Amino acid sequence: EELGGQCLRVFRDRERGNSALHSSVLQRSVASALRRMGMQCEQEAEDKTSGYSIDLRLTHLTGPGVAPAGTAIEVDGPSHYVWGSKPSGRTRLKRRQLQGLGYNVVSIPHWEWESVQLRGEEAVTEYLQ
Repeated sequence: EELGGQCLRVFRDRERGNSALHSSVLQRSVASALRRMGMQCEQEAEDKTSGYSIDLRLTHLTGPGVAPAGTAIEVDGPSHYVWGSKPSGRTRLKRRQLQGLGYNVVSIPHWEWESVQLRGEEAVTEYLQ
C-alpha cells in the first residue's frame, strides 16, 4: 500500500474513533431541531474522499445554490475555539477542506446555539433557516 493510502486509512480510523465519542448533546440537539423543521440529516457522516466525519450532513437539499456535495453542518463546542471565539487551526482546516470538496459548510458555535435555545422554538427555527 502506498504512503498516501496508508495515511488516509489511519486518518479515517482516527476520525471514526473521534466520532463515536463526540456525538455531543449539543450536536444531537441541533439534529433534533432540524428534524422538527422537516429536514433530513445524517449524523457523523463520513466523507468518502477525505475521511472527515461531518457532524450533520443535510441529505434532502437539491437545486440552485446547493453545493454538489451537500451541506455540512459543524456543531462546534468549546474545544473548537482558542482565545474565546477564534476557531482553532484544526477546525479552520477542516472547514476549508470540506469547502474545497464542494460542501456548503455551516458552523454553529456553541454559544450561539445555547443563546438561541433560551429564546424558544421560534428563535431556533429562525436561526436554522
